[in-house]
Amino acid sequence: MFIDKVLDSRLVRVADTLGKLAIFFAIATWIAEIDDRAAQRDNLRKEKLYRAFSILSNQTFLQVGGEIPSLALKEIVTEGVSLKGIQLTGGLYENIDLSGIDLADAWIDEAAFKNVNFTSATLTDAVLEDMIFDGSNFSGADFSGAILKLVDFSKSTGLTPSQFSGAAICPDVVFPAGFNLEEVDQTGNGVARHYARYTNDYWKTILDECVRK
Repeated sequence: MFIDKVLDSRLVRVADTLGKLAIFFAIATWIAEIDDRAAQRDNLRKEKLYRAFSILSNQTFLQVGGEIPSLALKEIVTEGVSLKGIQLTGGLYENIDLSGIDLADAWIDEAAFKNVNFTSATLTDAVLEDMIFDGSNFSGADFSGAILKLVDFSKSTGLTPSQFSGAAICPDVVFPAGFNLEEVDQTGNGVARHYARYTNDYWKTILDECVRK
């Protein structure tokens, strides 16, 4: 009986030790794999963003792509990727919260944004051409130094003349009822740098036509 008790006690200690060792090795393995898991998450994020940017780059003028273009743009914004200086042509984007987004120096053309929140968005020095903003909110947005050609703001809200300081606003831009274009600073103070950026005759003609002398 005594020997059996001794053996049982040793077996318990051995089992306890093995159990502790198993936990130790499990923790050590988990720690060792942290970098691998982080790399996997980073790769998945990169793949997701690559797909999203690929969708945006393949849009065409007012293409009706269901929710896919909107979801792609939302994915990029959610991931916190900067859209400063982005070039975006075509696409119909609906029901997205782009409040506070930085689109400075962006070039966006032949696109439509419906029910999109642009509250406090930065659109300084952006080029917007042949665009429709239907039901979009621009409260607190900044268009200073931007170039606007053939843009329809007629169904947008939150626009004030002070938001367009130094912008080049072409005669074909449509504003909401009650917007006083005469109060906008259209002296071109904010678009001087555009003359250096766009050297071809097309854009020089636009700037000459859309900047108030």
